[in-house]
Amino acid sequence: MYISIFDSINLIKTDWKDIILKQRSELEKIDNYLLSLHISNIVIYPPPDLIFNAFNHFNFNDTKVILIGQDCYINEGEAMGLCFSVPNGKKIPPSLSNIFKELNDDIKCNIPMNGNLLKWVVQGVLLLNAS
Repeated sequence: MYISIFDSINLIKTDWKDIILKQRSELEKIDNYLLSLHISNIVIYPPPDLIFNAFNHFNFNDTKVILIGQDCYINEGEAMGLCFSVPNGKKIPPSLSNIFKELNDDIKCNIPMNGNLLKWVVQGVLLLNAS
């Protein structure tokens, strides 16, 4: 069963919802594209309920940092709707591992044991995927 992008947007619990819905014509194009993928039996990650997850954790005015990733998720159960982030228990993606190494080199942050970035998100870091 196909779940419209507008149904996914309706799951957003913050003021981002109204901001995103102002782009209705672009959203309709995206929705048509996603429907065509669905009809072609192409799997889309993250699942519909997590597509806009990045916008669920803080309001627009609470945004402190925006990170934009370009790496697509290829395995089921990895995509959280937050770029670079993977659930606890999943292997840390190479791109996130490199970010952790750079943070450790630059500001001596400890390298986490998992790739779940929710602790960043709740501090106002918007994690978007470009794809």
